[in-house]
Amino acid sequence: MCTLKPIPRCTSPPVCIVLTACRFAGSDTTAIALRAIVYYLLKNPACYAKFRKELDEAEAKGLFSESVTYAQARQLPYFQAVLSEALRICPSVSLCMPRYTPKGGATICGEYFPEGVQVGMNAHVVHRDKQIFGADADQFNPDRWLESEARNKEMEKYSLTFGAGSRTCVGKNISLMVCIPHPALEVFVTDMG
Repeated sequence: MCTLKPIPRCTSPPVCIVLTACRFAGSDTTAIALRAIVYYLLKNPACYAKFRKELDEAEAKGLFSESVTYAQARQLPYFQAVLSEALRICPSVSLCMPRYTPKGGATICGEYFPEGVQVGMNAHVVHRDKQIFGADADQFNPDRWLESEARNKEMEKYSLTFGAGSRTCVGKNISLMVCIPHPALEVFVTDMG
């Protein structure tokens, strides 16, 4: 017979925050991303028309299997731009990503912070930076991701949707694999044309 031991209650607020985040990571955040894709496509008829055209052309060329795969969806440049833009303008996590200043402190954006001070950046703020994403940073514009490879790489450097550096979300690739060949794309392929 198996005897279950009670799980001790979490009494450390930082640990409780991380545990809660882990519990919701991957389901709620992926749903937010999918909802953003559908919302912004339907809210922007010109973007939807480009997206629909790309899907129709791919379908006419027989590029989709019965169920759209990750590899097939990755071959749709405008859809990839829509995905990048939806994740930029509506990042699923709006928490600051805390870091602590190193020994000796740090100067950030011209302001000195002593060592051990918690600092952070919020994706919603960074993703609206007009110096990085252009004068229309507050607007949904998938075409910004299609301008050039160099610009695309520059914008990706500042994409905090999945965190950055050593704190990049371990589920990033899983989330993208869910978002890209998701049934929502199937609906656009089959029913909304």
